[in-house]
Amino acid sequence: MADRSDIIRRRLLRARRQPATEKTESAPAKAEPVPARAVSIPAKVAPPQAPIKQSPSPPTAPKAPKGKIEREKKLMKLSCARRAQFLKYFMGLIILGAGGYVYLFRPIEFAVVSAFVSFDYIASALVLLGIVIILYAEAKGRGANYYITQYRIVESWGLLRKREHGLQLPLVESVKIHQTFFQRILGIGDVELKTSGGDKLKILKVGNPSKVESLILSELNRSAGAKTQQPRGA
Repeated sequence: MADRSDIIRRRLLRARRQPATEKTESAPAKAEPVPARAVSIPAKVAPPQAPIKQSPSPPTAPKAPKGKIEREKKLMKLSCARRAQFLKYFMGLIILGAGGYVYLFRPIEFAVVSAFVSFDYIASALVLLGIVIILYAEAKGRGANYYITQYRIVESWGLLRKREHGLQLPLVESVKIHQTFFQRILGIGDVELKTSGGDKLKILKVGNPSKVESLILSELNRSAGAKTQQPRGA
């Protein structure tokens, strides 16, 4: 009987132990905590803006370099034509010849004057006057020079001290030629230039004025083409 009671106890203990073990086996294993990953949140990006169209600034004509005319490239140099001083040269030569005639031949027409002044003084005065007139005509023709460059038209005058007056070439609006009947015969004339601001410059008594006018007009067309050309990369 003792053995049976022991067997029954063991069976009861086994029966009690089996459901506990079944519960532990059937219970799901706890999920291990997953380490949180660092997620980078992208910063807010501003929407792309349309490129602002900049109005291209109109190109300007090339400016003249600072300094005197010697630093610029000269397209033409002009001066008063010698034939424009034809009358002065002719008058000077006549008076010079009259002085030589008085000195050599001592004409009777100067007998009244010779009573107070000798023929030598009269001849010397006439020769000196003729030389002065010729030199004046030469200085008048060579005293003023005109230069046409890529940037401007310059008038330079003065024998001992040079002075300059110029007009910017892109500002010139009108080019006119003025000729008298006598100037047409000699092939000379005046070229008058006017700017938009009202400034004027006259190229006086130059030979072949039509050639000067065509050169200035061609340079004006070139500078106008440079103005209308659109800049690259605008």
